[in-house]
Amino acid sequence: MKVFFVLFFLLELIISAESALRMADFQCSQCQVFVASVHGWFSGKRPSRRQIIKKLNGTCKRYAKYKRRCLSTVQNNLEFLIDEVTKNPFDASALCESLKDCAPLTDSVEFDYPSNF
Repeated sequence: MKVFFVLFFLLELIISAESALRMADFQCSQCQVFVASVHGWFSGKRPSRRQIIKKLNGTCKRYAKYKRRCLSTVQNNLEFLIDEVTKNPFDASALCESLKDCAPLTDSVEFDYPSNF
């Protein structure tokens, strides 16, 4: 009977570890898509601070499963995000690493930008 409980506990531990890894990958990819979307919207222009804040918050609200984390990240790192999103060249994976949504050496998400960018 004890062996059964030990095996059950180990199985639960493995499943929860896999789930945590999947969630980390999901957060990382959502962060990269979010910041690339905002950067692509302004495409290197320098809009007003109010426009950037409105776009950051509005874009966060579009991602249902990432919305809560995104809004808190934007609120806590607002000045940093404003500077980074309007910067050229732009690296979404490096920005998400600095926001601690991605682990170092995480693969970046591939984006299909239009050819005029």
